[in-house]
Amino acid sequence: MLLQRRREQQGLDVDMGTPGWLRLGMPAWARTDWVGKFYPPKTPPTSYLLHYAEACDAIELNATHYNTPDVATQTRWMAQTSDRFRFCPKLPKPVTHEGRLSRNVDDAKRFLDDMLLVRPRMGPVFVQLPPTFGLAALPELAAFFDAWPSDVPVVVEFRAEDIFKRQYLQREVAKLLVRHQVGTVITDTGGRRDVCHGTLTSTTVMVRFAGQGDVNKDLPRLERWVERLLDWRRQGVQDAYFFVHQPDDVIAPETLVAVAPLFQEAGVDLQVPKLREQLALF
Repeated sequence: MLLQRRREQQGLDVDMGTPGWLRLGMPAWARTDWVGKFYPPKTPPTSYLLHYAEACDAIELNATHYNTPDVATQTRWMAQTSDRFRFCPKLPKPVTHEGRLSRNVDDAKRFLDDMLLVRPRMGPVFVQLPPTFGLAALPELAAFFDAWPSDVPVVVEFRAEDIFKRQYLQREVAKLLVRHQVGTVITDTGGRRDVCHGTLTSTTVMVRFAGQGDVNKDLPRLERWVERLLDWRRQGVQDAYFFVHQPDDVIAPETLVAVAPLFQEAGVDLQVPKLREQLALF
């Protein structure tokens, strides 16, 4: 594999205890139904992020797909998070879903400029492509990444069926991403098994785990992801993001609380979130 060869050539450190190589999180923090369970009782909405960032290392920032936060909002976000925390913003929908991607490069760069305040804590930018963006549109993607700033890490999620072959990206797709050092987004969801592919194209990867609404039923899949990410670490992955989703995200914290100790037991240095009832035991 690409990353295995790179590890052998460069002698990359595969110590599981290296801080920051793996970060866990969820797709939101503004959840009133987490108050009293994941957040302290009576937590005001203005403090949700503060408590979220005390328990999680990263956020899949889907809100930026629809609106770019203003300066005051970004200032508050920085004040409520530590240097360890990472925001992974999704590119705005007009960039990825409206018009030709290569013609929206300036809008993408403007978005990055508008996110300047959180850049010190920005993880990879999340490019989610629509189901209509298939193999025929690859030249558009190549032109887009030709113009992408080299100092801004980026990962891409495909949804068009012709992009995949036997649960891997088509060769021409993978080669394009490797050439531009773009990471992949791998989505583990019951409805589409092809998007749960196994292609790594850079040392950065983002995994989006979609649960079934029952943590006990999800646990075998979560355990397999622990094994898979540890193996990828041995192959040279340097930055991995694991985001937990549930059908309505009410029990997303319970899912995260279930998987985090599995990584910790394997020697991974990360924050291990707890529910309020667990904290009461200490």
